[in-house]
Amino acid sequence: MRFAIFIVLSSLTGCISPVELDFPDSYSPKIVVNSVFTPDSVWTVYLQQSIPYAHKVDWEEHYILNAVVSITDGQGMTERLLHTEDGIYKSPQGHRPIPGTDYTLTVEAPSFTPVQAKSSAPELIVYLDSIEELQEPNRENIGLYEVTLSLEDRPGDHRYSIHALHVYPKCVERRRRDGLPFLDDAGTGFRGSTFESAFPGLHLSPEEAEDASAEPISTEVGTSIVYFSDRLFGQEVAKINLTLEVRHYETVAPYFMLVVSSWSRELWDYYISYSRSTGFDYEYFLASPRPIPVITNVENGLGYFAGMTEKSFRSDRQGREWTDEQARLGKDCNDPN
Repeated sequence: MRFAIFIVLSSLTGCISPVELDFPDSYSPKIVVNSVFTPDSVWTVYLQQSIPYAHKVDWEEHYILNAVVSITDGQGMTERLLHTEDGIYKSPQGHRPIPGTDYTLTVEAPSFTPVQAKSSAPELIVYLDSIEELQEPNRENIGLYEVTLSLEDRPGDHRYSIHALHVYPKCVERRRRDGLPFLDDAGTGFRGSTFESAFPGLHLSPEEAEDASAEPISTEVGTSIVYFSDRLFGQEVAKINLTLEVRHYETVAPYFMLVVSSWSRELWDYYISYSRSTGFDYEYFLASPRPIPVITNVENGLGYFAGMTEKSFRSDRQGREWTDEQARLGKDCNDPN
């Protein structure tokens, strides 16, 4: 066995406490799967091998390049993914997941124990009902917009999130910061857009949304993303009202986007365990158990194979849908053409 001693300093007590970590001499690498699949994207799986905690990470040495990767739906469909580059495997036919379908991933690679994982991209039925401008954005006032969403919940337990974004003059701000001259038709980007809501059960993290005893966020607390479950409206149509705040910009009109996501339970649980395991403060070594294990649905391996379904709504101040070209998204800040 190899040992390492870490010295933990407490700024509150001034104490020095040695923490002894035990590293085994032998280690058998495992297949690590990284795949969040959605109906809007081609089947893609990232494969790497795990390494001991104390080893230096060299990503190029840890890609798995010669695996047999297959996805089945239990109804006769088998999709063989092919390696493209750097441990990335994709559908050669450009096939995509179907919402509500259960999929099984199998991976076999020389010198590794084969792995298997199951998940689905949940069905998602949501509509943007209305948008009303409450206050026009200008130099003195922030823009306020009342938005109503209708979310049709399906049978079973479901987890959701809502993310609000607005378009901002990314290239204008970057060139001003770098002391460069202004460019006509400069490109833009996305920023989180703060909103408030009186809808019950909204939380600032999946962990809080999963805790029935956690208090939901106050209607006066602005945030750009919220998480919630269907605990309060199971199998009903939920009407969700949001009051969006959109800043005024001289060079770009108010454009905003709402992204509603339905999470698979596998992705939700992984996200919660990962956020718990990476937190580090003065109470980190006092909590039990330590270290907190990261949940995986990959049998005989690590990582995650998990589905998510998203629906995006784009709107300008009049409630009209906008395009990338109208908002000048995706342009290079040094070459707007």
